[in-house]
Amino acid sequence: MKRKQPTLTPDQALAAWDAAPAVAPEWELSLDCELITPMYGGGVVPGEVDCGMPIRASAIRGQLRFWWRLLNGSGMRSPELFQEECELFGGVAKAGPVASPVTIQVESGAAAAPVAKRTLEKDIRIPPYAFMDPSANPPLQKHGHRWTLLVDGSRLDADRRSQLLDAIRWWASFGGVGARTRRGLGAVRVHDAGIAPVMPGEIERLGGLLVSGRGEANAIKAWNDSVQTLAKFRQLPDGRASGTGGRPGRSRWPEADTIRALGRHRAKRDSDKHPAHDYYPRAAFGLPIVFQRDPKGTLNPADHERMASPLILRPYFDGTGYCPAALLLPGWEQRLKIKARFETHQIWRLDSVGALAGAAEAGAPALAPVWPEPERERRAAARFAPVKGRGDNPLTAFMSYFKERLG
Repeated sequence: MKRKQPTLTPDQALAAWDAAPAVAPEWELSLDCELITPMYGGGVVPGEVDCGMPIRASAIRGQLRFWWRLLNGSGMRSPELFQEECELFGGVAKAGPVASPVTIQVESGAAAAPVAKRTLEKDIRIPPYAFMDPSANPPLQKHGHRWTLLVDGSRLDADRRSQLLDAIRWWASFGGVGARTRRGLGAVRVHDAGIAPVMPGEIERLGGLLVSGRGEANAIKAWNDSVQTLAKFRQLPDGRASGTGGRPGRSRWPEADTIRALGRHRAKRDSDKHPAHDYYPRAAFGLPIVFQRDPKGTLNPADHERMASPLILRPYFDGTGYCPAALLLPGWEQRLKIKARFETHQIWRLDSVGALAGAAEAGAPALAPVWPEPERERRAAARFAPVKGRGDNPLTAFMSYFKERLG
């Protein structure tokens, strides 16, 4: 039996849709939002700005889902958490497909043409460390762009409405739009007295940590101070010894020695080794890490391709001004417990005792922990220059360093 052909053509169906009267929801929230740092990406194509729709409602919904999980995930197993999330934001969970009772819409005029990073740097200073490749010259949406975020949660009960509002507050304080938001790109400020900044006490109750510096009138200055502090902590003066002849000195971080110890670059004497040479502490700040010097290769999480940083650096609006800020997200301690794998494209020879056995082939991974187990933390930290006297691990040491420089 032949199927009956549809009586409407696609053009006719589209015309009928356009002619149908629009039913506008009664928005509970109408929020005036502003980009306070340049935005990278944010469009349908990764790394590109969509001039017709620079800020996408679907992207903001994704951000709100992330912050909701962070705030409400304690004590729930993953299936239970996902079911709760779907009941608020929509999705297909174990109980079946669920439509979201929350409506989100963005009203925004077309953005100006994206500006290349190097062109924009003639007007403002962009911290190179904000990008994975500091030499990159991607198109950016200039800061200062404004839009209206419309939210309707009228079908929610009081408890769910409170959860939604908290997610919006955390997104407004520490989230953003586009890519590289954890390094402060695409930072947002919501100009609404009802969306109060998240305070340090709220963060500490969830197990996070916020350190902020002195307030600035200029958000870009606060952003630069935040990101540059991490760059200095990882590179100079605490991250590397003084060199000679204009060349950088030996790194005070142990990753290079940990890698060299795996193959033909193995240290001949114990005195040549870094005090913490069995670990990859900088991996706690996020992975992958690309090593350009001999031996070349990439450090990845043992079981994944990427690991997002637990650290957010950005200008934080405290109600009066913009402060350089560093936020350790709740659950940051888990980053210290992972193992990382180093993958090289070189072929390393085995030494006389069979070092690197099973990993001599090009590209074969070699695993090492990010940080020692608790009983060995203090002993390792006491011998590790960037951490010494600041904390028991690289993340808390950085927060102390941040406070030293900007507090």
